Amino acid sequence: MLETGAITIRTERLTLRLPDIGDFEAYARLMASPRSAGMGGPFDLRAAWGMYCHDLALWQLFGHGAL
Repeated sequence: MLETGAITIRTERLTLRLPDIGDFEAYARLMASPRSAGMGGPFDLRAAWGMYCHDLALWQLFGHGAL
């Protein structure tokens, strides 16, 4: 992913950064789990991929993630 002007924030317990394609596997597991019920899930792999691509596009186009 293009990271021109990207900012990374790190603390002792957390790193906030732009999403990366390598994050999708964990994202898909979360979205398939019962924990995703509060987000409308669980979701199958195809739906998770669509939402992940949507979130990546928001970062690229507008400089922020999902609202």
